[in-house]
Amino acid sequence: MIRLFEFLQKKNKKGTLNIFDIDDTLFRSESRVLIKKNGKVVKELGTGEYNTYKLKQGEQFDFSQFRSSKTFYNTAVPIDKMILRARRAVAQENPEDKTIIVTARADFDNKSLFLQKFRDNGFPIDQVHVERAGNLSQYKKGVKPNITKAVVLKRYLNTGKFDTVRFWDDAEENLNMLDKLKHMYPNVKFQGFLVDPETGNTTRHI
Repeated sequence: MIRLFEFLQKKNKKGTLNIFDIDDTLFRSESRVLIKKNGKVVKELGTGEYNTYKLKQGEQFDFSQFRSSKTFYNTAVPIDKMILRARRAVAQENPEDKTIIVTARADFDNKSLFLQKFRDNGFPIDQVHVERAGNLSQYKKGVKPNITKAVVLKRYLNTGKFDTVRFWDDAEENLNMLDKLKHMYPNVKFQGFLVDPETGNTTRHI
């Protein structure tokens, strides 16, 4: 009877889902979102600016720099404190836990070169899946990262395998969506941490 109870406990045990953003969370990059109008670049946005920017009439986003693995590899600078934190999350995982990266970027043009940047900085990227939330933008133009990241997160939560979510991101808009998910998943504990890209320090946001 005791062994059966222990078996059921182990079987029903749920894990922690650790989520890390890339840009201005794990790395600082020179990649910019271009704003084009009539085929000409009229503005360049960093990731923080893009999160809140609203297109004006006739404008459209150009994400070509964010799909360039070469640009990422050559210009991205690791945020050491966050790389270390993410490494620890992977190293300390129990069998029920999972660590993923959720980026607003879409697919890169050279997957191997993109992944090599993580390896070169001592991050176990081959143990971590990278969710490219930017791919969802193709279904609805102009949809913001807080929405696409929420779609990705819900896919994991719907498995019923996790009762804790820990999310690190530099954008308050992305962390605020955890408040909305709380109502949809009342049995899940959500923790959101706002990252300072300059120092790698974090503050509890949710």
